[in-house]
Amino acid sequence: MQLRNLINKQILVRISGLSEGSRVRGVLNSVRPGMITVMSPKGRHIIPIRSISSVMKANRVSFSLIQVIVANFSSNNVTLIDSNPRDIVNLGVGKAPRDIGVTPTTPNGSNVYILNSGSNSVSMFSTTTEASTTIEKGIGTLPKRIAILPNGAFAYVTNFESNDISIINTGTNTVTQRIKGFSGPCGIAASSNRVYVVNSNLDFVSVLRVSDNTLIGKPIPVGSSPDSIVLTPDGSKAYVTNTVNHNVSVISTRNNKVIGKPIPVGKEPLGIAVTPNGAFVYVANNMSNTISVIRTSDDTVVNTISSNKLFFPLGVAIDPNGTVYVTNNGTPNNLVPNSGTIVVIKNNMVVEQINLIDARGNAGDSPGAIAIAVFPPLF
Repeated sequence: MQLRNLINKQILVRISGLSEGSRVRGVLNSVRPGMITVMSPKGRHIIPIRSISSVMKANRVSFSLIQVIVANFSSNNVTLIDSNPRDIVNLGVGKAPRDIGVTPTTPNGSNVYILNSGSNSVSMFSTTTEASTTIEKGIGTLPKRIAILPNGAFAYVTNFESNDISIINTGTNTVTQRIKGFSGPCGIAASSNRVYVVNSNLDFVSVLRVSDNTLIGKPIPVGSSPDSIVLTPDGSKAYVTNTVNHNVSVISTRNNKVIGKPIPVGKEPLGIAVTPNGAFVYVANNMSNTISVIRTSDDTVVNTISSNKLFFPLGVAIDPNGTVYVTNNGTPNNLVPNSGTIVVIKNNMVVEQINLIDARGNAGDSPGAIAIAVFPPLF
């Protein structure tokens, strides 16, 4: 492919000789002897041709790129899957990465936070530059889940074994506070003024007030061994997966009380996500290999998705277009050794299975948490 034929077109350039997976996304502006110029959300990039390992063409003239990010527990890496063009790269992080937090999209992209439960640390990298740093000081024992405030200013990390929460200032990437008063803190979700924390050892949800990071009100009782929690986009409800009872509790955030009876789903519900419009909640039923779809208007299961491509589903994420991504903690129909898979769901049907292996042969094994990052339009 002649580079001059790509002028004024979207491209993704992978650069050799720099940090693992270094790349530039943008519009090819010019081709000159020995170098090219690419315009990206971060500005103008002058790239020596000799440093380029590959160039891929995007299909759209202007776009907001969607990137799927997967934490691979056994291989100590994360998989980055670009939507357009389809590109997969695996980046090493700390030991046993367990959860992912993504800051809101800005013209410079987002920052991604990876909880490394095996090394009691947090890896952070930029979606635009993939420059990374590691946060260790102030992180507790067995960090398990992360929630980022809607304004992106702070990230809250549940530390399962030390029974506390670390608060990270995302501007400085330092821990500013540790909060005690929890028991087996696990799932966590944040609104602009409240943070909801699942206490899996005591079967209740605690509420933090963001303004002063103080626990408020009485604990909210839910089911047995609660795991994950998600807030609707308008912040009016929280949904909690109860792994032992095989159901989902619904909390009204207006009065912080449980609404009605728990919603029966499949066996051992774990991951949970809500659609961008707030109309539906998707629940990964780990032991029944299904996905339950809950309609939030009446808190009723309206669909149960099953497929031979679902095998111990664990994490769930939904992109701005409503496409659902689910990690398989097992490896159904997988012909690539030591490579995990995710499935793609559209219109409540499994339409694709993706092996987490990149062009260099690096693979992601035992995928768990999954998240979405969105790159802003270039123009």
